[in-house]
This record gives sequence, structure tokens and C-alpha cells, in this order.
Amino acid sequence: MKNLRNLLILLTFFISSQMLAQVELKVGPLGLLFESPDISGEYLFNDDFSLEATLGLDLGDFDSSFGRYDRRGFSTLLELKYFFKTREGADRFYTSFYAGPEYIKLDDDFETLNGTLFTAGMMLGYKWVGKRNVIFEAALGGGRNYGSLQSEGRNFDSELRRPVDFRWKLAIGYRFNNKTS
Repeated sequence: MKNLRNLLILLTFFISSQMLAQVELKVGPLGLLFESPDISGEYLFNDDFSLEATLGLDLGDFDSSFGRYDRRGFSTLLELKYFFKTREGADRFYTSFYAGPEYIKLDDDFETLNGTLFTAGMMLGYKWVGKRNVIFEAALGGGRNYGSLQSEGRNFDSELRRPVDFRWKLAIGYRFNNKTS
């Protein structure tokens, strides 16, 4: 019983401390134009470090020399950021390391290709924090994809699997519980 009480006290302390933390929620509005919308949340550890988790959808068509495919899938991504010379805490120039899985399903009239890719790489970016805690963020980066797409036991490791991962980000969001304002 004493262990349960101590666990509840610890859990209450942890939840209350997390409520005082700085958290950001962001969306990528241009992703809707390119049929890949995403939403992300960022936890700010301190003024220099943060961790962002992103959930994205892959929708639309994919053209290749094999034909035209209907693309469906989703991705999750974790991004650890380090900020240089911050003003508002976790803002301005940053570099980051990202990694995460991506599930892809490609359909055409004849076959279905599916697979899970794992991607990892680095990004450089800039984050603006406005006076009312509105956030604008832009970043570019690249890395490597691992994995393959399969159909009935055949691997498609040519152009259907991009070995090099190029990423760009334009996001708009809001910072909750900004300690500097």
C-alpha cells in the first residue's frame, strides 16, 4: 500500500511538472498542396534543446517508369533539435537529427506494392516566435532511407524506393505556456 501511495505521489508530481512545460503544436499548411499533410508537437527541454514528434500522411499519385501508382501511407518522425543563440528559448537557427519509420502502399491496375522504410538524417532550420506565441518554422535537410517495397515476394529497389531522403519543412504553430512572455 505504501508503494502504491508513493507511486501516486510521484505520478502526480510528474504530471503537474509537465503541465508547466513549454509545448508547441504545428501544422504544415503547404503539405496539403503536395498531398502530404502533417501535424507535429514539440516539447522544449530548455532554451537549447527540444524534441519534436510528427505524424504525416502520404496521399495522391506516384509516377515512375513502371507506371502510375496510387500512393497511400503514413510516417512518424522524431526530431531532436539544438538551437544556437536563442532569444525566446528554442528559437532562431537550429540543427537537428531526425529518424522514423514510413509505411507506403502503392497500387496500380495490376499489383500492389507495400513496405516499411526507415529514414534518418539531419536538418538545418530557423524558427520565429512572435509576441503572441505564434510560430513560423522553415527547414531543409537530407538523409538516408532503409528498407524496400515488395509485391508477391519481388523487391523493387530501383526508383520506387528513394535511397536518399530529402526533407523540407514550412510550419505554422502556437507555443503554449511560453515562460519568456
